[in-house]
Amino acid sequence: MQGTIAPMAGHKGYGISLAIDFLSGILPGSAYGAGVGSPFDPDGKSGCGHTYVAVSIDAVRGWDAFVADAEALIDEVKSTPLAQDSDEMLFPGEKEARAEIAARRDGITLPARTRAQLIELAHELGIDFGGERFASRPARCRDRSEILMTPLVALVHATPAAFVPARDAFAAHFPEADLWNLLDDRLMSAATSGGGLTPTLRRRMYALIDHAHEQGAAGVLLTCSMYGPAARAASPLFAPPVRGSDDALLAELADTDTEHLLVAGSASASVDDAIDRFHRDWSEAGKESGPKVESVVVDGAASAVAADDVAALAESVVSACRPHVQTSTSVWLAQYSLRPGGQDCEGT
Repeated sequence: MQGTIAPMAGHKGYGISLAIDFLSGILPGSAYGAGVGSPFDPDGKSGCGHTYVAVSIDAVRGWDAFVADAEALIDEVKSTPLAQDSDEMLFPGEKEARAEIAARRDGITLPARTRAQLIELAHELGIDFGGERFASRPARCRDRSEILMTPLVALVHATPAAFVPARDAFAAHFPEADLWNLLDDRLMSAATSGGGLTPTLRRRMYALIDHAHEQGAAGVLLTCSMYGPAARAASPLFAPPVRGSDDALLAELADTDTEHLLVAGSASASVDDAIDRFHRDWSEAGKESGPKVESVVVDGAASAVAADDVAALAESVVSACRPHVQTSTSVWLAQYSLRPGGQDCEGT
C-alpha cells in the first residue's frame, strides 16, 4: 500500500508514511513522495506501487505454538475492560468481517443516488433488469440468482449421526438451503484423546472451513459442539459466516431465568466442554450468578446412536436425566447426535 507522504497522527504517522514510500515506492521502482498520483483522478496514472511480505511461521517457530499464543492475545484483547458507553471489544478486521457477512446474507444496500444512476445508465444502454424493483430493494452481493435462492451451507460433522438432526432442523427452519455434509469422523476421538481442542485440531478445523469457503459455501456450521470455540475464532478469518452447533443456545442461556441447568452428553469430555463454554458465555454477558449446573453422562447413548436405535437412545437419555430433573430444570443435550432420543423425551 502506498500514498503520498502526509502527516498521520503526528511524528509516528509521519514515520509510517515514509516507511510505506520506501517499501512500496522506492523498493519496487514505483512512484514515491509527491510523484504518486491521486486515486481520485480517473484520467491520470497514479504510479502507485505495492510490496508484499510473506513470513513462514514454521521457519521462525512451531505453527501450533504460534496459533496458541495468537489466540491467547485475541482473548486478552477482547477481555479488556470496556470504556464507558461501549458494548464490545472488537479485534481489528472483525467489524469489517461482520459487515461482509451481513451483506452476503441481506444484500448490499446502495445509496439512493447510486441506485438512480445505475437505473439511468441501464435505460441508456437498453438493459431491462427490473429497475423499479432494484430502486426500492437492496442489490444482492452476487449476481448469480440461483445461488442466492439456494445458498450452499456446509455442515462439518464429527459423526454421521449428526446428519439427520441437522437435516431436519434445516428442513424446518431454512428449507431453501442446499446442504453439504463434510465428515471427519476422527474429530471427536482426536479431541477426546488430546484432552480437548488443541491448536493442531483447530488448524485441522480451519482447513475444513477453508475448503468449504473455497468451494463457494455461503455459510459453515460445525455440528460438533466441542469445536464451538474454533467456530468463534474462525468467524473473523473467513468470508462466509461460521457458526458453532450451539451458539444460539448459549446466547439464549446467557439471558435465561432458568434456575437449574442439566447438561447431558454421551461422553464426559463433551459434557465438560459444554459446561465450560456456558460459564464463559455467562461471564462475558456480565452475569454475576447463574443457574445451578449439573452434568450427567448418558450411558449407552453412544452405542444406541451407532446402531441408529432411537428407542434405545430415548430410553437411555430419560433414564440418565430423570433423577436430576426438577420443576425448574432445563436440559441441554451437549451433542447433535442425542437429539433424536431427546426429542422423544420432551414432556416426560
